[in-house]
Amino acid sequence: MLAHDVRKPFTMLEALTNMVLDTKNDKEAKEILISNIPSISRAVTSVNGMIKDVMEVGADSKPKSEPTNLRSFTNSCLKTIFEFREDVDFSIKTEIEKNIAIFIDDSKYSRVFNNIIGNAVETAGPQGNLWIITRIIDNTLLEITLGNSGSFIPSEDINNLFETFYTKNKKGGTGLGLAIAKKVVEAHGGTISCRSDKELGTEFLITVPYHLDSESSTISIATNSNEYLFSNTHSSHKNDYVVDTEFDQLKKSDLVIWCLDDEGIYLDNIKSQLVSISEFLSYRKFLNPEDFVSEFKRNTRIDCIILDIDLGRGQLSGLNVCKTLREFGYRGIICIHSNRSEADFATQAMEAGASLFVPKPMSMKRLTELLSLVSENTKNLPVSNDRFLLFEDESIYQRQWKRVIESDNIDIFSSLKEFKEKHGEAVSIDKYSYIVIDYYLAGNETGIDVAKRLREIGWIGAIYLSSNLTEIPDQAIDIFTKLVPKDPKLALKVIHE
Repeated sequence: MLAHDVRKPFTMLEALTNMVLDTKNDKEAKEILISNIPSISRAVTSVNGMIKDVMEVGADSKPKSEPTNLRSFTNSCLKTIFEFREDVDFSIKTEIEKNIAIFIDDSKYSRVFNNIIGNAVETAGPQGNLWIITRIIDNTLLEITLGNSGSFIPSEDINNLFETFYTKNKKGGTGLGLAIAKKVVEAHGGTISCRSDKELGTEFLITVPYHLDSESSTISIATNSNEYLFSNTHSSHKNDYVVDTEFDQLKKSDLVIWCLDDEGIYLDNIKSQLVSISEFLSYRKFLNPEDFVSEFKRNTRIDCIILDIDLGRGQLSGLNVCKTLREFGYRGIICIHSNRSEADFATQAMEAGASLFVPKPMSMKRLTELLSLVSENTKNLPVSNDRFLLFEDESIYQRQWKRVIESDNIDIFSSLKEFKEKHGEAVSIDKYSYIVIDYYLAGNETGIDVAKRLREIGWIGAIYLSSNLTEIPDQAIDIFTKLVPKDPKLALKVIHE
């Protein structure tokens, strides 16, 4: 079944190519492309989902949970699900706490939402109702209900729903989606269950750790699934490396972009997208890593480098090239992109020195976000000899800070315990200009614990909270000076404002 479905988009592309080649004029070719692209896009999205399921079910990686705004995360998932589903028309109702943050690894947790809601859309037919409702259980757990009309699961089947390879009455089902949903939810310290009624429909109930601001209130939003197609009213979820910048701000950008990939057609596709963004962009493409490195040594300005991981048999990988560039002292943005699993290779990309990892294909939205980040990176930050004290337990961010701040001007610790072991209780912290602390640290410590201790030993200066939270928690308002982004360059911009 997997082999059949994986072949489907390629068969469709072959048929589409033949139709275009047989056309008599450009107008007819364009009409053929426009009418068939949605079907091909749905097939590609479906196959990508299956591949992610297969890779996730065998993975044993621990989720890297960060506070994530639930409303933004939900809207991002809905947009992904409905972006190429012009054949369906669902009424969507969401009742979500306004300022609630759930503690998740969003790259993994998106599989939960996408599998459950995607199944609902497929089984309910072209029309139906979806609802996403939250309920606070206690001080640590939130319950999320993902429900839909138009489907019914008998009680005898519910007991088997989360078993690996169990599937029933679903065309092309792998039997992995709900098994993975259960695995991911439980890895985050939550539970998942299902209930179904012939008249009301089917609901999946998920519990997940959360944080809720005291001023939060539940809001209800009713919308239509078509509104999620290219809608600006529902902001997509930001990751640590993406800056939300308007497309118009890039139209006159003169950035220098280099791309290394062993697929010529893919290089040309990146070029065509860049040209549509700004006619002033400079773009160079390379098929061979040796040529790329040789040319790199002779150039003084490159604002962004896009590297594929797999560059052909016998060739250096994009990860090797990335390491080499950093060894040469390159401090610009390096984007690793690949068909390989984000869960498995994003960490390897960061360890190689990449600024971010983006799954293929590079969509226009992803490329625009990347260029926004590059544009921010090229802005001159204030030159300073200020000394920083950073508490951060993730090696990825530690490396980023070391690339931004000269190593002699920053001390990094993964916990207060590690800090004490090196300096002792009576350490002087007067030598530091700024202190930046992550929200969650090694050894079950929190940034609040560390900040309180630093205040106790006499620090009266600014303490910045480094987090993806939308605002500083109420219990920490008097401790932290300001909330800063996880990306150190963006954090420095806030600090120096």
